[in-house]
Amino acid sequence: TLKPEPALLVSGLAQERLLEAQFPYRGTRPRFTFVPAAAHGEDGHINFDDVRPEQMIRGGAHPGAEASRKVRHRMRVPAVDVASWIGANFRPTDIVIAKMDIEGSEYNVLEKLVAQGTLDRVDLLQLECHIHPNPPTGGGVRNCAQLIQKVKRWCADNHHQLAVLLENQATKGYDSLSTPADYFPFGDFVPTMTAVAERPVLTRYTCPTAESGKTQNIITRRQ
Repeated sequence: TLKPEPALLVSGLAQERLLEAQFPYRGTRPRFTFVPAAAHGEDGHINFDDVRPEQMIRGGAHPGAEASRKVRHRMRVPAVDVASWIGANFRPTDIVIAKMDIEGSEYNVLEKLVAQGTLDRVDLLQLECHIHPNPPTGGGVRNCAQLIQKVKRWCADNHHQLAVLLENQATKGYDSLSTPADYFPFGDFVPTMTAVAERPVLTRYTCPTAESGKTQNIITRRQ
């Protein structure tokens, strides 16, 4: 039975991993640090609904609404302030690539990077933007278009060139490529040539420069 691993919910484990990841790796091989927590704009916990075994394989669980609403397959998970962590541990001269598919938390993460003036730490953002889980009732960012516009405006005002790849526009949704049968149809654990050949072309959008005031569009295609 596929189910969450309780050992990954141990208090302090996520912060311990973040502490490990903040120090440059001096070895000769790549290092990957797994942080067992949801990426968010503040430390704490968030609820996820629709956390069924199928969704844990394919992706697509979404932040829960108010805690009082009774739903099936709800899970409460640790959350870490990844925006502050990026701002504190990277410099504008570092090269940072962010793959962001965080089920609605992209709103508070990106808005916090803008608010604290540290969006310039990120050079390339591959983003799947979701429906806002808790849209503000007054002003402020309420949807993906407004979020991207806010990011673009900050880039222009601060002379920062940020390449943005939007999923389902620049790239095909990765959830649709995560069914095991697409990669291992015969159980041989070798990706099929069909799956590789159907990878989408990439379209790169670069934020406008403050000097020109015009949008720069750079198209990169992979055949």
